[in-house]
Amino acid sequence: ESPATGEALNQEPREQSYRNGVWKRNEKLVYLSNFLHMTLYTMCFGGIFDIFLYHLSQDQQVILEDRITVGGTGRPPPIFEVNTYSNFELTFSIRPFEAVSYPSTSNCSSLYTCGTSILHITDGTGNGDCCQVGNRIPFAYFTNGTTKLQLSMDALGQNETLDRRSYDKLQHCAAPKELPLHQWSNIKLKASGVEHSKGQIEHSDGGMIMFINEEKVCEVPGTAYHTLPSRRAAMLFLGSLQSPPLRLQDQHLPAKVEIRNVKYGKPASNLFVGLANSAQGILSILLM
Repeated sequence: ESPATGEALNQEPREQSYRNGVWKRNEKLVYLSNFLHMTLYTMCFGGIFDIFLYHLSQDQQVILEDRITVGGTGRPPPIFEVNTYSNFELTFSIRPFEAVSYPSTSNCSSLYTCGTSILHITDGTGNGDCCQVGNRIPFAYFTNGTTKLQLSMDALGQNETLDRRSYDKLQHCAAPKELPLHQWSNIKLKASGVEHSKGQIEHSDGGMIMFINEEKVCEVPGTAYHTLPSRRAAMLFLGSLQSPPLRLQDQHLPAKVEIRNVKYGKPASNLFVGLANSAQGILSILLM
């Protein structure tokens, strides 16, 4: 065997070792670049992705987007169909343009119906207004002659023989201040049990809370039953209840307001968002 042949054989392992080293270095650089890419992607777009996931978990029903006038001289607003849940968020924007007062000859005080109706979801059972389970899920209205927002919400197992006055003592709350005239206010009504309250509901049985411009203003405590009703194909009225489809005409006058961006859905699920983000992280590692 010639010296040249021996030198060539010794050179081949050195070249193979060099190629392996280059490959390992490039492989590390690829992993590092993928890691940096995913880190930057998460930093830049993680918040947007989380917002998308939160909206996806809400199963949101868009009832109304454009503004509509309630309590005007024209035809009453249309009736909307909505599937309701035991845990939900109902949001809308409202602009009062006049505080409505009942005439002095009205018997609303004896009937306990002097509120002016803004938004009312009902399943239509009984008189449609109160006090069977499903009549107020929920009911939002103003105090007579004011723009002070009031809220009522049913609970499964409630005493259905109560009159309106007794019902309101158990399942009602009121904002401390009036809404400003000719200005838009954002309202959120959130109903949930303790396990979904995220620390916002103080009552041990859960219940329903009202936010005005992102500030919590009052809470409807859960009753002794504290389980909130859900209904398929309930009716959402803006202003007074209408007959038909309900059996009886509403005793409440409509409030004079404009309403827009009415949306109803389940509360955002932290569990769903967390699982989705975990799955995204695991997939990113596998793709690297």
